[in-house]
Amino acid sequence: MKKEDETETNPEVKLKVKKSSVKFEGSMRVHESILEKLGCEEKDQVVLMKDDGKKILNTIFADELVAKDTVILRTETMEDLDVEEGDEVTLQVNKKIIEDLKGSAGDLKDDVKEKSGDLKDSVKKKFSKDEDEDEDKEE
Repeated sequence: MKKEDETETNPEVKLKVKKSSVKFEGSMRVHESILEKLGCEEKDQVVLMKDDGKKILNTIFADELVAKDTVILRTETMEDLDVEEGDEVTLQVNKKIIEDLKGSAGDLKDDVKEKSGDLKDSVKKKFSKDEDEDEDKEE
């Protein structure tokens, strides 16, 4: 018996790869209509995959100048996915992966808040102790 989230379909679109002239890694550009098809928003993390099963997460951006059948990828992303210009890739909104990432980020944020609170308390104690010692020396 499959879990409910496994039976839920993840929207996907097949697009042809075009190499970006921008050298930095980390994002891909697609025509704005692709965001609607995938049911996602700009700056969302989207799974980018090849037919052989290789997958990476990448940030998606809309660009009305990109052809509707094209995804523009940075050189490093193309190398990581082992694709060349003209190859076909699939973009997918995998809700489980995205929710897992959001959960991990939220946990990390909570951990940082907790640790910074502990550090703040330690610093306060240290300074109040030092002030008490200074007052004792003055007497």
